[in-house]
Amino acid sequence: MISQVFILSSKGDHLIYKDFRGEAGNDIVSIFYEKVTALTGDQPPVVMTGRCNVDCFRGNTLYVCAFES
Repeated sequence: MISQVFILSSKGDHLIYKDFRGEAGNDIVSIFYEKVTALTGDQPPVVMTGRCNVDCFRGNTLYVCAFES
């Protein structure tokens, strides 16, 4: 079940952030951005951070993401 939805700029700025269930803090956005920018080439649509999954897609200069635990 989705607990957070966020949209980031390509520089990691939070443009839209909505926490529906309060399961994870705001730090998940930073963790996601660090993991995605560390990857070379195309990013996978699911990024696993150990405690959760972040489903995302990149459109032009934005990351649209959904956090699920």
